[in-house]
Amino acid sequence: MIKTVGGYAADQGLPHSLKVDDFTCHRLVCATNAQLVAERHLIRTFRPIWNNEMGICWGISKHGDAATTRANKRSPWDVMHPGRNWAMAESLEDKMSPDVITTRIAEHFAANPPHRSRARIVRGFLSDFAQNAAMTPSEVVDDDDAVAATVSGELPPTE
Repeated sequence: MIKTVGGYAADQGLPHSLKVDDFTCHRLVCATNAQLVAERHLIRTFRPIWNNEMGICWGISKHGDAATTRANKRSPWDVMHPGRNWAMAESLEDKMSPDVITTRIAEHFAANPPHRSRARIVRGFLSDFAQNAAMTPSEVVDDDDAVAATVSGELPPTE
């Protein structure tokens, strides 16, 4: 996303330019097979308004479909941040009005206040990713206690 914001900001002709300094980027390093699960978890946890799943202000990552390609409407992102030439075609209708988008953003943040506890975020992440190491319910595995302790917020014993 930072790359997208940087590209957007690089175009000096925009009436509502974005400041890259207003954005931060945090990276999560994980195994390739965990990327989708991690992304879904992060979207569920932080509920970013620009993600398509939230249905509020998507469109930041669009890269220039012609207005006639799929008869798309102007994305809420482009309604709120006009200026990308390909998104300003007169034949495009707005998907939502600025008032509707602003109302949805306000409702979203009222229903989803910012997280205040880093420890709670980490515990939730570990809980969602914890797996029972046993292959069958009757199989006892030493690692299960460590996973349970980590999820509950306790430190597992060290040897």
